[in-house]
Amino acid sequence: MTHNTSLAELIIEKLFKRRDLFKGVTIGFGILWMAVVALAVYFLITKHTYKLFIPLAILPVTMLPSIIQWSMLSKELKKREQ
Repeated sequence: MTHNTSLAELIIEKLFKRRDLFKGVTIGFGILWMAVVALAVYFLITKHTYKLFIPLAILPVTMLPSIIQWSMLSKELKKREQ
């Protein structure tokens, strides 16, 4: 069970930990997306199938919340550094 706390209430160490977590998740999704792109192009050339282009359209949408959270954490950390 988790509870929502605003970014202003968290200590700097937790902000760094969360930012690094979301950075890792975003990088992992990016690597997965590049692999699916490569597979889609391969299957398009060899088997003339377009089935793998569906995940190509959906994966960036699933990455969006992670990227937004990562951005918000980075902004909060920069604000606290000043």
